[in-house]
Amino acid sequence: MDKYLFSIGLIVAGLVVGQGIRRLAQTGRFRYPDRVGRLLRLLQQVALLGLSPLVTLGAF
Repeated sequence: MDKYLFSIGLIVAGLVVGQGIRRLAQTGRFRYPDRVGRLLRLLQQVALLGLSPLVTLGAF
């Protein structure tokens, strides 16, 4: 049960961070608005290539 909660927690944390950065950029509070696209793409790549395998291995 703890493994599933950890997996769900990672997913929720990733969504919160991504949406937080997106909202900060939309409201103009983000320091470098021209780099938001690159930052979000980097976060997606880290999630897909780094965290997804860890979550998958942790589920079994």
